[in-house]
Amino acid sequence: MVVLIAPFDLSLPHVIKRELKSNNVPRIDVITYPDDDLTAFQDSFNGKLRQIIVEGSFEDIVIRIVEHISNSKNSYQVLLTQYSPNELIMALVVSFAIVKKEVNFVVYVKNDRLLIDGNLFKPSTLEDKDLLILKAIDRGMYKVEDIAQFSKTSIATVSRKRKKLEEEGYIKKADGKYQVTLKGEIALTTSRFANRSFSKQSFQKVEKLR
Repeated sequence: MVVLIAPFDLSLPHVIKRELKSNNVPRIDVITYPDDDLTAFQDSFNGKLRQIIVEGSFEDIVIRIVEHISNSKNSYQVLLTQYSPNELIMALVVSFAIVKKEVNFVVYVKNDRLLIDGNLFKPSTLEDKDLLILKAIDRGMYKVEDIAQFSKTSIATVSRKRKKLEEEGYIKKADGKYQVTLKGEIALTTSRFANRSFSKQSFQKVEKLR
């Protein structure tokens, strides 16, 4: 059974209606801040909306979402729009990466619908040096010498790791230069949030929920 889950924004009702036309959805979980009011939307969806209120720091938001999805036996489909709050988008990405649940992401930009395989958001196995090299390439560096200096590693190591990044789909070669792929961008973004200063107590809470 697939449950829709989405951060709240004013365009969400239109997007949910489009999804309900093609899917038999038992419930829609809407992630909101305390001041968001879903009362006006409840009647439109026959009481299917469930409000999940989050607040506090980024780690507090992640813990709340992890707590919610880890207690469910359902698989999920995350709905995002161009107006979805960035903090809640990243909290959802990080939460599903932690819990390792089956999930797909559906992104609406104007009238276009893009389906993204949730496997893209699974935690990467990249080491710190891999991420530094990926970051260098993302910043437009393509010479091995420049990447080696940026990542503080040897030219031989950069060559070896760059080949690995290409084989695993994190970078690709175009017009004689390496570029970071969508998979690579996601790895960089999620690593930034994963490296935020989560407290020991917060990690303990998450571990109990997994």
